[in-house]
Amino acid sequence: MPAMLKGWFDRVLTGGFAHGDLDPVLGVPRRYGDGAFAGRKALIIVTVGEDERSLGLRGISGDLESLLFPLTHGILWFTGIEALDLHVVYDTDGLDECGIESELDRLRTRLRSLAAEEPRRFRRLGDGEYRGTRALHEDILPGRTDLSIHHVEVC
Repeated sequence: MPAMLKGWFDRVLTGGFAHGDLDPVLGVPRRYGDGAFAGRKALIIVTVGEDERSLGLRGISGDLESLLFPLTHGILWFTGIEALDLHVVYDTDGLDECGIESELDRLRTRLRSLAAEEPRRFRRLGDGEYRGTRALHEDILPGRTDLSIHHVEVC
């Protein structure tokens, strides 16, 4: 992320304010779902100059969800903010006026229904699946080490 944005996060989302106080019942720090901003949602809007395949699961530029994991999980979820699915505008360097208007319409449509949108669920530190080590317990998704193990899988 841009340095100015990172600096803003560092100055605003400070320990003792946005996260870090102890949960009186569990005795663990209030973070990863239980921070000061629990219950709030965030929409991340990303513009990229590549196509969807390049930023997909096997794309040469890396999976966009994984690339943004430090933001969605490490900053937002750490303080309790639930991230909605990313809103990505692909191939922005090649959009003409018609393409720009189409993308604006797509964003406007999404914003109108945002209140009803369900966020992606990450595992909470306080739910016991990390059992004191802050590493996901081995009996949960054994053998996997990808970042998506920290998502709650919805059936």
